[in-house]
Amino acid sequence: MPGYAKASSCCYIYERSGLTLLFTIFKLFSTTKQLFPRSIAKMNAQSLLRARMATQTIARRGFSTTRPRFDSPFHYPEGPRSGLPFNPKTKFFWLRYWTFMTAGFGVPFLMAIWHTYKA
Repeated sequence: MPGYAKASSCCYIYERSGLTLLFTIFKLFSTTKQLFPRSIAKMNAQSLLRARMATQTIARRGFSTTRPRFDSPFHYPEGPRSGLPFNPKTKFFWLRYWTFMTAGFGVPFLMAIWHTYKA
């Protein structure tokens, strides 16, 4: 077709005088064709069978847990705030926290301003 270029399986792009118009062509089903093909029904049946077999396999597996080893030479601290690399219970924690947050949020903006005025 002159002036047309195929963009995908159902769309054609028509270019005329620098303007690009997108015409979508819909494939209409006739009344003789099936709206729900047998291949889709077969595919759904296979996926349902596969899902049922997977759940049966999971139910058959014997899950077990290992009991904790209390004879281990390593003891890690437990409880709240034990995994943090800082102590939030100190007197000036709030000052360090807000300084870090302000610097982390403000540095990109300050860099952008500096680069804008530098150019």
